[in-house]
Amino acid sequence: MTAVEFDLFAAPALFGGLIAWPAEQTEAVRDAFQDITDHAPGELTVWLNRLELPQAPPVIAIAAAYLGEPARGRDLLRRLDTIDGILADTRRELGPAELGAIVNEPTAPGPGLLRTELLTALDETAAEILLHAPIDPLMGIQLRQLGGALAEPTRGAVPPFAEPYALSLQAVGSDPDTVAAVHATQKRIITDLGARVSGRKPYTVLSAGDSVAEVFDTGTLDRLRKLKQARDPHGVFRANFAIPH
Repeated sequence: MTAVEFDLFAAPALFGGLIAWPAEQTEAVRDAFQDITDHAPGELTVWLNRLELPQAPPVIAIAAAYLGEPARGRDLLRRLDTIDGILADTRRELGPAELGAIVNEPTAPGPGLLRTELLTALDETAAEILLHAPIDPLMGIQLRQLGGALAEPTRGAVPPFAEPYALSLQAVGSDPDTVAAVHATQKRIITDLGARVSGRKPYTVLSAGDSVAEVFDTGTLDRLRKLKQARDPHGVFRANFAIPH
């Protein structure tokens, strides 16, 4: 018999939304992003998004979510109100079920070409590579603030994340030429970043060409492999990136 138990917790107040500016405001938005995340409490999460969508002018955007009273959340993000040229601002009080509406990403399946890495620093060189250099045919670059609970000690297989950001290089396409061009651009960007990319990856964002060896250290992977052999020798429990027998 197999069972799963869930604990339920009272939903807190939630404040968040997306703020977008023309790409000309990239430096001001980046400065605000780093200032906010440098001092953010654990209840605040902020993402920086460079978007170059087809047939649309390039924009720089910030998505934010605060688990707490809306007035406090708005105050923590007050720095963003000083940046001129806001194109859109959807910040408001949200219900827990509306959390996904902050970024409003498509929910239908599609030919996504995503590569995610953990970034150790967002210095001037990294900012030039990620926020100013050409990225075609990518449609977006996203920097997710980490820290908080992700950096705290854990009893699980995945150790805490010391890296301050998760970097996602985003594109769509299914024809071979587009796929090859996207992969080449993603590889070039990661190569240019050099040691700023830690080489470790969260399990939930592995993509084609990745392996579980990029998630777990050798000792942990060996322990998980032995558990898999002992408890699930026939592979009943499966994942896109399975623990090998």
